[in-house]
Parts: sequence; structure tokens; C-alpha cells
Amino acid sequence: MKRLFTQVQVQASKPFTSIPKTLAGLAPSASPGQIGAQVGMGLQPKYVVPPIPHPCPYDHLVLVVAREGLLMRQHVPGRDRATERTASYVRVAWANPVRIEEVVVRGDGDGVDERVDWSGSVVVYGVVGVLELFSLIDGSHTVYNVKGVTAIPLVEDKARVVLSALALKNAKVARPSLIASTTLDTLSDPRDDHAEGGAERPRSPEPSTLSSGTTAKYVPPVDPSRSPDLQLQLPSAQSSSSDLSSSDHSVAHSPVAKTLAARLSFWSRLSTRPLVASPTTEDAHVDISGTTSFEGRESLDKIIEDGKTEPAVVLNGILAATAPPPASSEEKHSELEAKIVRECVKEFAKGEMYFSYNFDITRSLQHKQDQIAKAQKQHELLADLDALPSAVSESFQSPVEGLKVSPMSEPNPTLPLWRRVDRRFWWNEWLSKSFVDAGLHSYVLPIMQGYYQVAHFVIPPDPMTHDEDVLVDYIVISRRSRYRAGLRYQRRGIDDDANVANFVETETITRVNRLGVENIFAYVQIRGSIPLFWTQTGYGLKPPPLLASDRTHAQNLNVLRRHFEKTVALYGPHNLLNLAEQHGKEGAVTDAYRQYVRDLDSPNARYHEYDFHEETKGMKYENISKLVEAMGKVFDAQGYLWISDNVIMAQQRGVWRLNCIDCLDRTNVVQSAFARHVLNKQLGAVALLNPQGETRTDTDVVFNE
Repeated sequence: MKRLFTQVQVQASKPFTSIPKTLAGLAPSASPGQIGAQVGMGLQPKYVVPPIPHPCPYDHLVLVVAREGLLMRQHVPGRDRATERTASYVRVAWANPVRIEEVVVRGDGDGVDERVDWSGSVVVYGVVGVLELFSLIDGSHTVYNVKGVTAIPLVEDKARVVLSALALKNAKVARPSLIASTTLDTLSDPRDDHAEGGAERPRSPEPSTLSSGTTAKYVPPVDPSRSPDLQLQLPSAQSSSSDLSSSDHSVAHSPVAKTLAARLSFWSRLSTRPLVASPTTEDAHVDISGTTSFEGRESLDKIIEDGKTEPAVVLNGILAATAPPPASSEEKHSELEAKIVRECVKEFAKGEMYFSYNFDITRSLQHKQDQIAKAQKQHELLADLDALPSAVSESFQSPVEGLKVSPMSEPNPTLPLWRRVDRRFWWNEWLSKSFVDAGLHSYVLPIMQGYYQVAHFVIPPDPMTHDEDVLVDYIVISRRSRYRAGLRYQRRGIDDDANVANFVETETITRVNRLGVENIFAYVQIRGSIPLFWTQTGYGLKPPPLLASDRTHAQNLNVLRRHFEKTVALYGPHNLLNLAEQHGKEGAVTDAYRQYVRDLDSPNARYHEYDFHEETKGMKYENISKLVEAMGKVFDAQGYLWISDNVIMAQQRGVWRLNCIDCLDRTNVVQSAFARHVLNKQLGAVALLNPQGETRTDTDVVFNE
């Protein structure tokens, strides 16, 4: 079974401008003849780049169901979808394995294919990818937040139903970029909570422009219960659960039984099959497994106490009555596929996924500048060897200190966006494989899991530094790695490929205009689980972390070395800060980490310890300032990226790698303190920080929110 995933709702204050009319027919998908010729020479479509600078992934697509497959093409907002001209469109055939191909419009030359009726098409923001399951076929630099995803079955009849529902939803909900009759001028004030009729309108927070045409926007998570746009096109957990007996006293309707089935049964959220006969209302008690009788509304402890039965027997009886496994292999496959699709939709639609059409959000500003500098060195080397083509521009400038650069420069801007992203943070890479292999670059939209927040604060006048209010834009970006991803307790430590659990790169970007000069600062920190083989069971109030008993000292040391080789190459020398407890249950893992780093003896990995719980006992979080002061020389050595008036003044040389056990609460607090310290240094660099000032400012409010 295959399903096509599309974003059906994002929220943005200003969609990225579409490709100009002069380029509308020159996109990669508009030159199939040339692409086909190059493919015939031995190149696969995914390696073929169009002869023009690569345009961004299409910010609007139209989808329509036809007999030959699911059809899609670029759409320019404001144009009539039925008569809009196009040089080609993409066809996803109703077949398994999936077949994606580009179809050239061969009409009377007006760019309209009369064989396809686009009048009933649906507009979406992009395609997440194609999900293939088993062998059964079942029915302006703006950063966008994925708010809704629809699963489209690649079966004609079912796809028609889903697209029809999606079209009705788009017409009903106020979505300015998908409805031609609605413009930004007709939207209500973003401060209005609801539109007329009670439907909640999309909010449009004020964007923070980093440069001309460059916008980053934070969209806070939305409560699904308050937003009708978050309703997915698949049955919810409640609607897809078992159709249980209507008896108030039945086992199936027992709150205890429902809770246990939801947590312990693999099939509890999927089963729609008829279950065992439910008891009649005359039967006040239900006999399970012939040994246990209980009232449906009694607690589990009371059940076990009265029945004198082992808890395992009671649980098995509840699961057997509430969520029995499917009877046939076909039912198991069908329900398993439904579960996989539902979980995929859930992950992409819960407000943690971000994307951009026209620039790479998976790399930090520092990383991009490093890539541009590396390309410049290669350029200069080839020039010295007289190996450059004559058509290569000689205006390429190196982003070294003292030369003009653009803070938002993109390395290799002529390559497709998917070729430029950091694969560690490209979460839908596998889902996009079919489009990549077909060479449909403008249909591949890389999506990243992480977090975006934009804040603005004002630094009031100070007689020692400045005479007027100064506005500061502050952006926090977190990028979560897709390698060794999973829930805490279930994903700990490191794997055989040297990837650690919960690896996150956090970048803070500061923009401040000082005396008419724009200054851009950036600072990067990383976090990740302790890079050793260890586990922690999810049972108990505070289970102890345990080193893997089946791993040797040599294996742990080898994987630790390989992990730091990868990360040091990306971020420079590491200062490791372990926030876990040095004694008690966490002491064993902490001792092992300390010893293995000592045995590694790498000059690029310096180890530090800070027992967070011990040092801040009694809610004394102000003690973290002592840690910051003690690490002052490390901050001075690391530095930060500083671009002033398009000139690189300084670059970051090294990174903090923080961890606790979960890499969550304790790590968040300390990384926030480190970011605040670096922000003060950055403001001091442009003479906006008075060391003697003691008044509370908006900066404190931003960091305490």
C-alpha cells in the first residue's frame, strides 16, 4: 500500500512569492526533453540539474485525481486552476511499486492539456513524500510550521474521496494562500481570536526580517481541540478504537479496561472488528478467564483483591475482551498499515515540523559561511591550475574576515534544495525518495523537526552606552537529528553507527542595528545522550541508568571516538558538560563517561562536570551563574559568529556539548544560561551593555518566558 502525504495547513504571515512569469515555464519539470536526453546519456534523473539557477520548491501545488493516477503541478496563486497554462505536470500512477513520471503537455501550444480537467483540483503547500507499505494496495526566507497532513491513498476511488474532503475543508476554513478569493487585505486583525461564525482564523504573528526578503516566524503549538484545521483526514484514536458494548457495566466500557487497552494492547486503537458478545444489563458481573468477576467501574486494585487472581491473568483477560488481535493475516496487515499511516500523519502534524521553500533551514549561519569559504578555496585552487571553465564568474567572494558577505548567503545556490540540506535533520528524506529518483526537484520539500521562536525586546537608554531605545531581534532555532530518534527511556546512549539519542543543535541568532549598521550574531550549542552503550528501563518512579552488560570496554571506547570524530568535524573542538548526578543512581554512568573520555585522551574533547541537582538544591538556580563564571575562559576561546555591515568580524571556534540523563530539563536550564551569557557578550561588543546596570530589562522577560 502506498499513500501520498501532503501538508494541508501551514500558518504563515506571508507566503513566499511564486516564480516570476518569465520563469514559470523554465522550472526543472518544464524541460523534460533536455532532462530525458541527459538521462539517456547514463545519468539518473535525480543527478540532473536544470541549466538555469534552480528555482525553489514550488510553494503551491494543485492535485487532481484522474484515471491514470494522482496528478500534480505548480500553481500560481490568483490564476484560474482550470485554465492555467503549464508546460508539464507530474503523474503518480495507481501502481505498486510507485511510479512517478513527468508528463509533457502536447496541446495546441497554449500550455493547456485538454485531457486533464483541473477544475476540481485541490491546492496544497507541498508534498511530504510517498509511504510504501507491504504489497497490499489499500484504499522571502520564510520558515513555515507544518500544522496539518493528509494521507492520500494511491487508489483512485479513495483518493477522490480524500481530495473532495480536502477541497471542502479548504473552502470552509479561512486560509488566505489557498483560496483565490481571499487576500491578505481581507483578513481580520491577528489579535482577533475568532472569525465570524466561530471558526478560528489563522494567526499571523509579526515576522522578524533578517534581511531583505528574509523572514523567520515562530508559530506556537496549537491546541487540537481548539483548531478545526488540525483535524486529520484519518480516523482519530477514539473513532478508530473498538466498537465495544453499550452496557454501562461491561468490561469494554470500564474506565480501567479502556486505559489498560490503550496503553498495553497493540491493536486497541485499531480494531473495528466485532468483539466477543458483551454481557447483558442483567449481568452485574463479568467473568473473565473463568476466574475473575468485577464491576465494570471498579478500580484495578479492587479487581485483583476481590478475585484473588494474579495481576497478569486479570490484564490478559481485560485485553482479550477489549482489544483482541485480528483473526487473519490480511486483517493484521490492514490494521498494521492503518496504524503506520496514522502514526506518520501524527508525527508530521503535531506542530514540530518546519520547512522553507527558498533556503536551507537545516544548517546554521556559521556552517553556511564555512561551506562558502571551503568552496572559495576550491575555486581559487582550480583557478591556480587554470582548470576553471571560462563561463565561471570571477566575482565570487570569500567569506573571510574583512570581506563583504551576506549573512543569509546560501552555499551552492544553483543546486536543488534537497541537495543542500543536512541529512541529519531531513526527516522526510525516505518519503521523498520517489520524487528524488524521478528528478522532480521542485516537488521535493525537505522538512525538519525542531523548534523556532522569535522574540523582540528593547534595550532602554543608558547614560553610559546609548541615548535612545534600541530594538533587538532574538531567534532560537533547534534542529533535532533523525538518527536514533525515539522516546526517552526507549532511546538512550549511542548506537553502533555512533549516533546518540536526542541529539539537538540549538542556534541563537541576534540582530541589532547600532548607529545605522546592522549586526548579526549567531551562537551554536549541541546536546545529546551520554555517548556510551547504556539503557534505562521505563518502569518505576526513577529507574537507574545501567551500562550495557553485553558491551566491552573496547567497544565503548571505539564508538565514543567515532562519535566525536563526526561532531568535531562539524562543530570544532568540544567542551563536554555532564549535568548528571555524580552519586546515587546516575553515578555509575557518570563515572563511566568520565573514565572513557579520559582514556580517549582527545585534545578536542575536554570534560567538565556539574552535578545540577546537588548545586541547585533548594531551588537555588542562581548558583548556575557560578558555573558560567568558572567557564569564562572557555566562552572567550569559543567566540561567536559576528557579521557587521556584511563584514565577518568573528567566528565561533568550538562548541559546548551538554547532557544530563534525558537531555531535557537540566540541559534546557543550563543552555539557556549559556545563551544569556553569550547574548550579554554580543551586546557588549556593540556597546549596548552597561556592566553596572542593575535594572530589570526586557531581556530578562524574554529569557524567563
